[in-house]
Amino acid sequence: MKKYCRIRHKDPGYFDRKSLRTKEIKKGHKIIIGCKKGYFKKGKCLIGTELQAELKPLSACPRGKNDLKSKDYRPMLTGFFESK
Repeated sequence: MKKYCRIRHKDPGYFDRKSLRTKEIKKGHKIIIGCKKGYFKKGKCLIGTELQAELKPLSACPRGKNDLKSKDYRPMLTGFFESK
C-alpha cells in the first residue's frame, strides 16, 4: 500500500458523482477529475473535465499552509490515506 495526501482544489459537491475519475499522471502522482453537475450525460462530460484533487506521495506533500499558497488558487490539504 502507498500512502498519499490529498490536496483539494474544488469541493466534490461541485461535480457529478458519477463523473469522478482517478488518473495517474506520473508514477506515484494521481489526480481526480470530474464533470460539473448538470453536464455529465450518458457517461460523457459535455463541457470537459476539471481538476478536483491531487493525490501525492507523502514525501511530496506540503508541510504547512505556506506550501499551499499560490497566486492562482488556494488548494486545501484534506488528509492522508493509504491506497493499494
